[in-house]
Amino acid sequence: MKKLIYFLLISSFAFFFLACNLTPINYEAKFPGSAAPVAPAPVTAPAPVPAVEPEVVAPVPVAPPPVASAPLAVTQLKGYYIKNSVSLPQNINFYVLDSDKRFNDTLAKSNIATAIQNVDLKNYIVVVLASNRSALPADIAVWGASYTGSEIEINYFAQQPVAASVGYLSVSNKIIMIERRRPITNVRFKDASGKITAVVPFGDRNANSPKSTDDLLNNFTGVFQGIASSANNQTISVRLTLNADYTYSFNQVYSNDPSRVFTVSGDWAPTDDLSTIVLNFKSPAAEQTRFYFVDKNTLQKMNAFGEINSTESYKLIR
Repeated sequence: MKKLIYFLLISSFAFFFLACNLTPINYEAKFPGSAAPVAPAPVTAPAPVPAVEPEVVAPVPVAPPPVASAPLAVTQLKGYYIKNSVSLPQNINFYVLDSDKRFNDTLAKSNIATAIQNVDLKNYIVVVLASNRSALPADIAVWGASYTGSEIEINYFAQQPVAASVGYLSVSNKIIMIERRRPITNVRFKDASGKITAVVPFGDRNANSPKSTDDLLNNFTGVFQGIASSANNQTISVRLTLNADYTYSFNQVYSNDPSRVFTVSGDWAPTDDLSTIVLNFKSPAAEQTRFYFVDKNTLQKMNAFGEINSTESYKLIR
């Protein structure tokens, strides 16, 4: 045991002595043409990737959505019937009553009705849907109305019964009042399938009437001129200037006496159907002057009742 301990001590001492006297090896001299091995570079953590700011995208301008249709109040009008003089040639016939004259020409009060409603045509229009005179009158129902742009759309349902309910010719109809919006150019009728079955021009419109208020102001204003006749058969040179700001100037000169000049100015306004302009519209009807748009370049004088007759009518051309 002592020998083993002595051996280990002597071996440790010898190893320590040799280590202290070692010299570095000249690797290139010992192995010509070879480079000393290079210790690998310390591994370093990769540099952090800089945070990328999210891309700022400018919002794309979006066109405003089309004006949504506004629902209109619908009331059934009771106590009236369709006059026998009214023509009903189609399976379903449509009438739009916007004036006392049209109303009285189309409807009459019932003698047996217990309650007859008053009609306010300044704030409402009356719409009639009627079947033709038949032993099989259609069942008609109206379930809604809406206003989009300058048009009224009425949704209705009509169904032909399978058997005759009466032994004589009769008419099935639906008479309703709809709140009046301004302006109104057309009244459209849409059936249960979504099909537009009729478009009724409102009021006194024709195919050349302004399609909208913007169309009226942009394309139907300007200077209109023409010749009118007086009560004693004298001719009068007439000049009407319609401005897009709803003002006007109206000039009349007698041809046989140029010193007789009459000039008035004021405000004008279109009727609800955009078919007619009314000068001095805030005054009583007898003091107003009305002109009807034959087209965008032609105005025709109307009488105080909104009618065109040969005695008072004349045309002005732009």
